[in-house]
Amino acid sequence: MANSDKSLDNELGQRCLGTLDFIKSQNLSAFMAEMPPESTKGEEKRLAKILERAHKRRFGKGEPHTVKITGVSYEDAPKAKQERFAAIELAKINLYIESDSLTSYVRCKYMRTADGWFLSSLP
Repeated sequence: MANSDKSLDNELGQRCLGTLDFIKSQNLSAFMAEMPPESTKGEEKRLAKILERAHKRRFGKGEPHTVKITGVSYEDAPKAKQERFAAIELAKINLYIESDSLTSYVRCKYMRTADGWFLSSLP
C-alpha cells in the first residue's frame, strides 16, 4: 500500500482544485492535458461530453463559494488499470463543495504510471 506524502498530497490536492477551473471554463485541452496521452487520442467528443456533464453538475446551480480538500488516500492500482494504462497506484482526493443551493462531497481520482500522475476521474 502506498504511503501518504505531504508534498504529493498537496500537489494532487491543488491539481484536483484546478480541475474546477477547467470544468468551469469547459477547457477541453486543459482537461486532456491532465490525462494519459494514449487515453485522449480520438476521444475529444466523448471527453467534451464528460466535461459538459461535470460543468452542469458543479456549476449548473450556481458558483461554489466553499471548496475544501477533506482527505487524500492512496491504493494499489486494480488489475484492469494496470493492464490498460500500466497504472501503479491510485489516489483519491476528497472535496467538500458548497454553493448557495447545493452541498456535495466529491472526489478527483488520479492514477500513477511510469510517466507520472494522471487524472482518471473528475470531481
